[in-house]
Amino acid sequence: MNKRIGVIGAGGRVTGILEIMRRLEPEIHVVAVFDPAPESVMRLGERLAPEVLVCASEAELCGRTDVDWVFVGSPNACHVSHAAMALEAGHHVFCEKPLAT
Repeated sequence: MNKRIGVIGAGGRVTGILEIMRRLEPEIHVVAVFDPAPESVMRLGERLAPEVLVCASEAELCGRTDVDWVFVGSPNACHVSHAAMALEAGHHVFCEKPLAT
């Protein structure tokens, strides 16, 4: 199983879900993250991935070859575009909540 995750939207709920996933599958590694809020990125880094690469955009994250799948945890209104971007880049996608608003 591919276990390198890129995260779009690193809010508290997403970090909590990823913590549970890592307890179930310890080999999961967050390798890249994009979130416009620096405090969210810092919190995710402190709790899950101290050496995580911080991407400047969603497109940069989706373009990375060291990401096996993308966790979409951005605001609901962005889910469709973020999931589509990741899918178009060839990644598997886990979307944290609705794909339609």
